[in-house]
Amino acid sequence: MKKKPLLILVIFIAVSRCELQAQIKTVFDQLAYVNAEWQNQSDVDPLLKTMPALPLTEQKLIQLHLIETERLLRKRSNSTLSKSQQQSRLRNLDILHQYTLSGQFPNNNLHNSRQPYFIDTENTHCAVGYLMKMSGAEEMAKQISSIQNYNYLIDIHHTKLMDWVSKTGLTFDELALIQPSYGGEWPSCIVEMHYNNIGQDIDEYIEVHQSTGALAGMNYFTDILFCDHVGTLYKTVNINQMQFTTDMWSRYYHFPVNENFLDSGKVILMSNSDTLSVYTYNSSEISLHDYHFNSTRHFATIENDDSQVGNSLTFCGLYSTTWNTNILPTTIGSMNACTIGAVPVTLISFDYSMVNNSVNLNWQTASEFNSDYFELQRSTDGINFSPIGKIKASGTSNISKYYTFTDAAPLYLNHYRLKQVDLDGKSSFSKILFVRLKNANPFAIIQNQVSSSLQVRINTVQSATGNLTIHDLLGRVVFKTNAKIGVQNINVMGLAPATYLISLDLKDGQIYTLKFEKI
Repeated sequence: MKKKPLLILVIFIAVSRCELQAQIKTVFDQLAYVNAEWQNQSDVDPLLKTMPALPLTEQKLIQLHLIETERLLRKRSNSTLSKSQQQSRLRNLDILHQYTLSGQFPNNNLHNSRQPYFIDTENTHCAVGYLMKMSGAEEMAKQISSIQNYNYLIDIHHTKLMDWVSKTGLTFDELALIQPSYGGEWPSCIVEMHYNNIGQDIDEYIEVHQSTGALAGMNYFTDILFCDHVGTLYKTVNINQMQFTTDMWSRYYHFPVNENFLDSGKVILMSNSDTLSVYTYNSSEISLHDYHFNSTRHFATIENDDSQVGNSLTFCGLYSTTWNTNILPTTIGSMNACTIGAVPVTLISFDYSMVNNSVNLNWQTASEFNSDYFELQRSTDGINFSPIGKIKASGTSNISKYYTFTDAAPLYLNHYRLKQVDLDGKSSFSKILFVRLKNANPFAIIQNQVSSSLQVRINTVQSATGNLTIHDLLGRVVFKTNAKIGVQNINVMGLAPATYLISLDLKDGQIYTLKFEKI
């Protein structure tokens, strides 16, 4: 069997993403995994940082976060609040308590990573969305969900948000702490494998995604066992014999020239002595038994003696729901494009990457029928979209097609979507991507700890200027003035020492919010 020699690369990696996940050792680590705002709290119970991580399901992990958040917030003094704000604070904490006990939380069914969900596809509200709903602000919660559903609170820009915050008795930072991220954890699983092709088999390999290890039973894989069709072990690969993929979430093993990945048999993923999953494969079917979910799945797309060289068996979609196999061009060593996120009607993926100050929009279709073109649209508010480009589609195709478009002049806050137009004029829209371009922010604070004068710098065209507004963390407006181009001095001597939010509201609807501290 003719094979290409394998070049063994010894890679020294100081800190990998897998190693970062391995550092979930304490209850505090689990809380910070759900919401990074835990790392900004100065009054955390020290016991949380020494207590070993608990074996929790996703539901119990969210409950742990909400229970500890409520406990922390109830300990804090409310003496600076008015009587009505104190009552609102207690009422909202009571609502949060009942919400936590219900155990009814959003389900991440569209992303392969932890993600905020303001309201999920089953109309289940996140904790902050639920507080809005119970306080009569359900319409605002739905508007946020429709255009900014997967954003953290600091990135949500709604004209009535701070007004609502001011009535809750909670600070903006406390509400940001309450908001969890959800699900998206993968167990260790095969994401790509090549074991058979037309003629002599070449470039045989296996690529395995590493578990996050954050939930009970979702353990890291340590070894791969290769067995023949009668179950006889013929090869064991330890994780240390494998190489990292470019995204650092997976490892791959390339069979050397003198070894063979058998055309049928079993592949078993192990975590030390525990079996994680078993893949039984041949030239007609693949079955996967997952011991974490205690489920068995069957896949009809396989490799056989007709498979073309240069392709591989690739696992696509969302692991918990749409996981399936496809024959796609080999991408050994890098993330499969088709496993990044949700699978809308004809799209396998729609995502973006940043290159300097440009936004590269990338998408892939699984198949197309009478498709005419894709129109790229951008919005500042997630509601009113305008076209920024057009890409010709493939017409009719039964194989995956890849597309890209570069927005060379993005704004600070950008919402992108694809409009797919068919030859008959019918159209449909993709999900909305939210991109915040830090380097394009026209608003900056020169020094964020001040005692008397706050200096801000505004770089935008004169016709676009609007207002500068300072809120305290309770959402109350404490200062407002017209914004001016260039450096602007704001007298803050009259403000009490505390942390504040200053917003630049431009006439085009964009809102930029920064924090500063009055000392």
